[in-house]
Amino acid sequence: LQVREKMEREVRNFIGAEANWRTQTVRSAQDLIGMRLSGDLDITEEQLAQVLNAGNPQGVVFPNIDGVTQAFFFSDNILPGQERAVMVHEIGGHIGMDGILSKQQKAVAVKQIKDWAKADNGSLESRIAKRVDARIDNAIDNDGIGGKTVDQIADNMQSEYIAYFLEEAIKAGVTYNSAAKTPLAKF
Repeated sequence: LQVREKMEREVRNFIGAEANWRTQTVRSAQDLIGMRLSGDLDITEEQLAQVLNAGNPQGVVFPNIDGVTQAFFFSDNILPGQERAVMVHEIGGHIGMDGILSKQQKAVAVKQIKDWAKADNGSLESRIAKRVDARIDNAIDNDGIGGKTVDQIADNMQSEYIAYFLEEAIKAGVTYNSAAKTPLAKF
């Protein structure tokens, strides 16, 4: 329960209490089954199956049937101390960045992440980007980048690159203030 409480606090601090109806922390993805059956979750069977088949996701973001984007966090799958990183991945990356960046802007961001990974110069940016590359490779190997068409898969991969980068930056201890005098500030 401690991770769940920390997760809920992180979300509340990040987006405010008024927006919490769009986010929910539950124990596991299996909890979504009961929520859908009881009518508390308005998603398609296909969306539910995708989440349930994802292994042990820490969180997920998807639109409900009415098109309202919601974020769910699965506290059983979040390691203590990783709550903020997971929250920034889902809300900052998938809801925030996906909602404000154009496809071209996402492509520029992904290229920068890939360039930092290739730099292999020991910089903080390079170390974070290398972790992102490894996670993307793992997601590809485990069919973790969803989509029905090539364009959807490409869009989802761009989204994951950015969300993983945000998450890994938080895990590396990056804050707005600590990044201010590094190339991360321009990112």
